[in-house]
Amino acid sequence: MKLKILFPALILLLGFQNPAVAGHALAAGARYHQQHSEYLELPFDEGDMSYLLGYEYHEGNAFWQLLVGFAPDISEGEEGRGAGIDSVITPQINLIFEDRNWLGGVGALASYIKAEDSDADDWTDVYWQLMLGFQIPMPALHVEFMAYYPFEKWSTLSDFDAGDIEYGLLLKFKF
Repeated sequence: MKLKILFPALILLLGFQNPAVAGHALAAGARYHQQHSEYLELPFDEGDMSYLLGYEYHEGNAFWQLLVGFAPDISEGEEGRGAGIDSVITPQINLIFEDRNWLGGVGALASYIKAEDSDADDWTDVYWQLMLGFQIPMPALHVEFMAYYPFEKWSTLSDFDAGDIEYGLLLKFKF
């Protein structure tokens, strides 16, 4: 599986960083999903929520973000994409750049779709997301607002539909 290559590569990259100038953060939040117009393998409908937990490794004006999303309830939706789906777990890795309080980046994800019939449980292929957001630094926490555009393949990025944009909120404790 492609994720078996992606995560060891991340660990290698993080291992060569200078820890004297690095920072870390723990994150928790939520993501509001949309029914995607092009990527039909995603079971989400408008209003489905994922709850996020993660870790960030900061250095300079960029950081790696490892998140896991859990969507405990998937609605069936108008097209029935969510029918028979019990829950969805989505690990993701993102590379995000900071400029003052603005954020932008790209990420890779794969979703484990747990069906009500356990024989139908399956992983999606690796898919991608572009991200744009804003963070508000506070004394103990940073609050991050992010817009996500998930897409199946880089060749389909030109089929952009603003209705496919998803939104998220993270609370981050930096240390």
